[in-house]
Amino acid sequence: MMLYRSPVTGKAIELPGHLDETDIIKRGFIPWNDAIPVYVRESNNIPNDAIRFNSYKTGVVNKNADGYGRATLNLFDVMKRVGIHEDNDSDCNTVILIHSGLGIAQETSNPKWRKKKKIGISMWETTRLPKGWVTAYNKLDLLVVPSNFCAHYYKKCGVTIPIEVLPFPIDTETLDVRKRDSTKEPFIFLHYSWVTRRKGWHLALEAFEKEFDEDENVRFIIKSRGPIIGLQGVPPNVEVITQTWEEGKLANLMFESDCFVNASLGEGYGMVDMEFMASGGTTISTYAHALKDHLNEDVAYLLTNNKRIKVTYKDMQSWEGLFKEEQDLGYWYKPSVKEIREKMRYAFENRKETADKGILASEYIRKNFSFDALQERIRTFFYEHIER
Repeated sequence: MMLYRSPVTGKAIELPGHLDETDIIKRGFIPWNDAIPVYVRESNNIPNDAIRFNSYKTGVVNKNADGYGRATLNLFDVMKRVGIHEDNDSDCNTVILIHSGLGIAQETSNPKWRKKKKIGISMWETTRLPKGWVTAYNKLDLLVVPSNFCAHYYKKCGVTIPIEVLPFPIDTETLDVRKRDSTKEPFIFLHYSWVTRRKGWHLALEAFEKEFDEDENVRFIIKSRGPIIGLQGVPPNVEVITQTWEEGKLANLMFESDCFVNASLGEGYGMVDMEFMASGGTTISTYAHALKDHLNEDVAYLLTNNKRIKVTYKDMQSWEGLFKEEQDLGYWYKPSVKEIREKMRYAFENRKETADKGILASEYIRKNFSFDALQERIRTFFYEHIER
């Protein structure tokens, strides 16, 4: 019999020696002698965020989880697999703080963590951090961000502590790969996210409406998890969905769709197009900000004619109340409606190429950003930086 740490209770349990160790570890059981105790604390003060921690679990994601919430949970899932787990009952030497500078500012002043090594995990979608965030981050010992875009602008804004880029893994284990049928009708473009102005849905919709007549056999589906501010009406060949769905239902929508459209103005990572690519589909995406880290011409149709625009607090929408006093939130990169039209038309008229590109995209994401692909990198990083 072998001794393992239970991923549910955190306690030592015995498992039969004949069980396959690889399968055991994938299920979250860690050899007891290899396990590293570490405090994990959600430090975000925004109610809609996805992660909630308790004494024994790395976290749960509710049905309204946003991309950052799910991406962070993926990271902690892989951490748990390689022996790095939450243990809030022990006197550990490291605390991991998650998300915004506002929440991290509160936690860095917590006397409980004064003598602990503090590692922050964060991301942001513009070229300038909000007031107070830099000061908060500089009280940490180390900051982890998921993209080179974040690392560059965090440093440019004045973060002086060490910053490490560690991509969030994409959960390809629960998502099949399906090559799109280039002969099926209608051809479907898809955008799904928590649809706000930052996501560029209005640019993609304008491009679609201008490029395609209603009698062409093509549709555009926009899937959000709530009302879309500013949307006043759509033509018959556009479908808008604003209900929260189960993951399986969303996956079926992905498989039914031929091409993703991500005309985003700003991303700190860019998870949604990576998920669609992992499913076997290609994407039309802004080639700027964090999206540059995982897009190339072999696997996506790139939007390169992007205009640098100022960001105001009103543009933040769901974040607006927090940044009402901000005078400078930096820049976004606005794609050209003309170029979006051209890429949509090309994908529609070259369906076999679009379907083939989707398979290449899936192979690329799974090779470079899946749990298995990033597991060793994540293990090496945290074993180096977590104090035992």
